[in-house]
Amino acid sequence: MSTEQGRSFIARISVDHVAMVTVDELLNNPTAQVEQDGFSFSSTATAGPEGRFLTTWHSYSQISGAMSTLRSTWDGRTRQRIKEMFVYFRCYEDYYNIQIRSEYYFGCFFSKNSSGILGAFPPAGGATTSFNMLDSSHNIITLDDLETDQATVFLKARNAGLINRQLTRDKSHYTYADQPGDTVRFSLDIIERDAPYPTSSEPLTRYLEPTRSFANTATADSVVSISAGFANNKAYTEWTKND
Repeated sequence: MSTEQGRSFIARISVDHVAMVTVDELLNNPTAQVEQDGFSFSSTATAGPEGRFLTTWHSYSQISGAMSTLRSTWDGRTRQRIKEMFVYFRCYEDYYNIQIRSEYYFGCFFSKNSSGILGAFPPAGGATTSFNMLDSSHNIITLDDLETDQATVFLKARNAGLINRQLTRDKSHYTYADQPGDTVRFSLDIIERDAPYPTSSEPLTRYLEPTRSFANTATADSVVSISAGFANNKAYTEWTKND
């Protein structure tokens, strides 16, 4: 089956606007903290064999008794990688293979394990899971149907079920699988359309860069720099405020 470059693209991917991540990065990240009702605590669990599973920057709060969105702490003085995931959607007719182009599990693909759970797995030819993008009415769509570079879609494993969200039994993190669970939408920030298959060995990465000396505060304007992996893509810098 030949690919269709015109419908292939590179995007930053999140779930309901919360960045995607692998479990091992989530649970072993010393800068990931959750704030809830004035308290914060770190994710300190061990990923184990589920480290390849895909999840989002959420953690369970003992205070609220619910999952809360994690943030990355930053003192404003040192360079820090932004916690986000970039992927390449490679089109085949009306379905896609999704390859990770950011640092963690660079070059691996979104694919299901035997239980239907999505993870970051090495390429496996025809055994690699492919996906359909669906619109709000659950019609199959492609890049041609996305008129803006910010889009929200459902993902469906091809010839299988819709990708939903599940909370693990120990409430340490979410999983995403074609199993019963909460319906979620995947947010796409498209940075390159009509994208050829990436051949660069450089991950797509953005960094927070300090722009001035700090006294007793970590709040300041800071520029977002990009890695060399963005060299063939459109300019992708922006100013951000660390509040």
